[in-house]
Amino acid sequence: MEDNVIYIAGNPDAYPVEYFDEQTGTYQGLIPELMDRFGAETGYDIRYYQPGSTDKRKGLANNRQVDVISGCKEGESFRHEEGQEVIALDLEGEGAGCWRLLLTEVAPESLKEELENYVSQISQETRMCILLETVAKEPAIDRRSMRFSCLGMMMVMIALVVAIVCLVRYYRRRLQRLEKSRETDEITGIGNQEYLERYYGQFINDKNKILYSLIYLYMDTMRMDRFGGRNATNVFLRHVAGKLQNQTADTDILARIADGGFILFRLSTNEEELEKWLNLLLDSIRDFPGESFPESVRRISAGVYRLRHTDYDLYEMISDTEQCALAAYGQEENIRFYTGELMQALWEERKLQADLRRGLDMREFQIYIQFCVKSTTGKVIGGEALSRWNHPERGLLVPEEFVPLMEREHLTMQMDYHALEDACAFLENLEIAGKKEFILFCNFSQETFSGWDFPRRCMEIIERYSFDRKRLIFEVVQGYGEYVQPVSQNIRRLRQNGIKIALTDNGVTSFMELQSCLPDILKLDKKLIESIGTTEGESVLRALLQICRELDIIALAKGVENDGQECFLREHSCDILQGFRFFKPVPEWEARRYLLSESGNDELAPSFKK
Repeated sequence: MEDNVIYIAGNPDAYPVEYFDEQTGTYQGLIPELMDRFGAETGYDIRYYQPGSTDKRKGLANNRQVDVISGCKEGESFRHEEGQEVIALDLEGEGAGCWRLLLTEVAPESLKEELENYVSQISQETRMCILLETVAKEPAIDRRSMRFSCLGMMMVMIALVVAIVCLVRYYRRRLQRLEKSRETDEITGIGNQEYLERYYGQFINDKNKILYSLIYLYMDTMRMDRFGGRNATNVFLRHVAGKLQNQTADTDILARIADGGFILFRLSTNEEELEKWLNLLLDSIRDFPGESFPESVRRISAGVYRLRHTDYDLYEMISDTEQCALAAYGQEENIRFYTGELMQALWEERKLQADLRRGLDMREFQIYIQFCVKSTTGKVIGGEALSRWNHPERGLLVPEEFVPLMEREHLTMQMDYHALEDACAFLENLEIAGKKEFILFCNFSQETFSGWDFPRRCMEIIERYSFDRKRLIFEVVQGYGEYVQPVSQNIRRLRQNGIKIALTDNGVTSFMELQSCLPDILKLDKKLIESIGTTEGESVLRALLQICRELDIIALAKGVENDGQECFLREHSCDILQGFRFFKPVPEWEARRYLLSESGNDELAPSFKK
């Protein structure tokens, strides 16, 4: 904020010395006129806070948001330096006392002297003239001879004046409505980005910014649209806006600046109190009536940024706070506060995020193959295609480092189709070399697998390569929530084209869901395998393996890492084993070289073919 800006807290009820005109949305009267003239003469930028028709000078003074408390009568006290007052109008002789300007502790040191010098030059008569505004002067004519003519002219003049005043008021109100409409979010009725910019410049300055915290509330509206439709999403957004409005004070600034992003500047610096308040607010938001969205879909997270003296760029602050909210949302946290360490992590993340599209375009993503073995023989019978990012600066990155960023940028679909292309090329190369029994699992995100054109796009890729389709297994995580219907439909369509399906089960999926869509292969997640050695974990695994045998489903255990796990799985007839106990993921070229070498030329188990 520039040093020449002077903020004033006005008295809305001191007519005609100073008052708030609701028609114009400005302060009018003697003191505003004097301050405008003072600003024009000295170069100060005079700005009145616009609190409305109620007197909020005390709060603005206590919050150090103003330089001058205006329209003060004798005896009134605000947070200001002792002796720091300037008399704007002295009506002591008329029994009305003095009207004063009080300078606060944050006012520029030279302001009192400059203001006193200027006011002392304005005569009492001039001040009274400003109060009276205009003095009507009658024309010098013979009233007796012109009485009726003047009377008629006066009536016409009065009518014209009334008409002009009405017209001016009409267009002024219309202009105010248009301005308000431009600053209002159409869906929620609260302020929008223009509203935020105006009130941020008006309420927050260099002197009080450290008293404010910036809060960014984020929700995934695209996911909500897919689940309940746009109308239901808009109802939820209005619900959020209503809860926020009920919890904001006059000194706060609330706006919606993105489809799933709300901004709140809150006058608060105590992190413990702010966190407690935010948790209660988020709980009230999640208490959403109706069944449009399950709790997992109407999830909302907050990023919090405490303003500093060195912060000047509004949108840089918003961007940093948004990243906090996104990080909290990705980790299923309620709140995440902005810190120096987080700043560095977010900067690195944003840089990596900016490289995603380039990496996809430059084919920096490649597949690694992790072999799996038949449990009864230990022979390699297939593998899983896993995506890796060969970043030119950061080296090889695993999915945990880039998949959350891709999901945020909605790029997982593009990566999945790249991986499918590479998997098909890998199988074709093996086919040409005579390795015709090797199977390959290719996994897809639920978002990709649920796409209405997913089967068509996959078949277009597959048909460009020559290999037996039964060797390519499409894998999707079971328990797909809002994706259940489109995923089930796509599974049926893929099977019609000769593609086998594998479901990954983590032990929390209901058996009814398994029954509704029988897979060719059930992959038991690493978390289930890690539970071997516990009574509960082994009971779940035995039940799942028994179901697979009875339903003629091939069972594959992922994440097998030690002898105990291998022995348990062999003992209970798990068909295929995969994990570091046998092989680590290797680049596809290295996997191909191994399979075509002497060590990989053992006969592949034919029992997989079904």
